[in-house]
Formats: sequence, structure tokens, C-alpha cells
Amino acid sequence: LYICKLLCEHHNGYLKIENTATGANAIVQANVKERTYELLKGHDLVQKILGQKGKIDDVMERLPTAFAAQEEREKYREFLDFDTLTERLRNTNSVSIEFMGVNGEWRLARFIVKSRDAHGNAVDVLYVARDITEEKSRELMYQKRLKASMEDAHRANLSKTAFLRRMSHDIRTPLNGIVGMIHIAEKYKNDVDKLRECRQKALQSTDYLQKLINNVLDISKLESGSLMLEYKSFDLVELLNNNMTVV
Repeated sequence: LYICKLLCEHHNGYLKIENTATGANAIVQANVKERTYELLKGHDLVQKILGQKGKIDDVMERLPTAFAAQEEREKYREFLDFDTLTERLRNTNSVSIEFMGVNGEWRLARFIVKSRDAHGNAVDVLYVARDITEEKSRELMYQKRLKASMEDAHRANLSKTAFLRRMSHDIRTPLNGIVGMIHIAEKYKNDVDKLRECRQKALQSTDYLQKLINNVLDISKLESGSLMLEYKSFDLVELLNNNMTVV
């Protein structure tokens, strides 16, 4: 109740910190100028290291080793540095850090300004730490899923780009056939047989082009799994001859 009352007496932004304080694993009140502290709440290990009261400099080096994982200790040590704390709190009422503990748990630590001197420098502060393993696990899982989704989308885009690149190349083949037959027909305006052959090949190329375009339009059906195969009879010889014409 003391902590809640203290936080609510300050800036409205502290209301957000109220739950952090009430669910805290450790609460320490410290004087930045005198570099002294008093433990208000803490589990057995915190009480063993800090005791009830003491000098900050006497325990500072023990805290990172006792509470932070190896790869997090330097970051946590910088956060606890009282030589820079006044400057870090100059334009804000709190600073915080998330770090992994020695047993793989996650903690949120926060310095909260309790009082300032006439020059606006933080004098009395609260150090509040709580376990956020459950919240952090959800966050990391969400980030993992989000990353996997982004990678899947990236792979899908690459596949689609590669597919469209190949399709654009394939579409040029019948298009060239159509244009080519028109040019040939222009040269043989009086040759009925040649004109018939050009029209036939142009129509075959047009039919082939139309089927390619339909395949492109069916991409969405392929992605959604709604594309249905059709079983029907066809003339294999005619199919091969038409393909040979395009080739």
C-alpha cells in the first residue's frame, strides 16, 4: 500500500507502474547523492546480498553476477550505474531494462524518481524489479511466429516472382508465333494455301497463349487449394501437333 500510494502521488505516468510495484520481487529505496539504500521488499537471495540497509558501492558489483545471465551482465551493470543515473533520470521519471536472469528467467528492472533537488536532479529513487518470464515468453513466441510468417511470405514472393518470370518468357513464344504468321501472311497475300497455313498456326498460337494466361489467373486457386483437376478425353496426336507447331 505504501508503494502504491507513493507512486500515485507522482506524475500520472506512474499509474502505469503501480502494477509493476505491487507484483515486484524486489523494491529498494536509494539516495543517489549519499549512495545509500534501504530494502523495502525482497526474496531470500536479495535479502542475503543487500541486507536491510547499506552503501550502494559495497554491493554494486555483486548484483550483476547474482541476478543476470552471463551475456546480460554488462548491460545490467550499466543500468545499475549510479554515476550516470542522475543524468539518465534528468528528463524522465523512470528508466527501465529487461534482462535474462541466471536461470533463464526474464526480469524487468526500473528506477523511479521519488524526489528531486532544487536543480531537478533525482535524489531519492525506487528500484523495482519483477519477474516477467511469462509475458516475455509470449512476446518471444509471437516474434518467432511473426518472423516465420515473414519468411514464408518472402519465400512465396520469390516463388511467385520466379514463376511470373518464366511465364513471361513462355508467353512471348506464342505471341512471337502470332506476329510472325501475320508478317508471313503479308508477304504471301495471293497464296491461298500459305494464308490458310498462317491463319491456322496463328489460331493455334492464340489458343496456346490463352491457356497460358488462364494458368496465370489460376495462381490464386493454387494458393488456396481450390483448384480442381478435370478428367476429360483429348486427342493426344492433336495436342502434340499443336505443340510442335508452336515449337
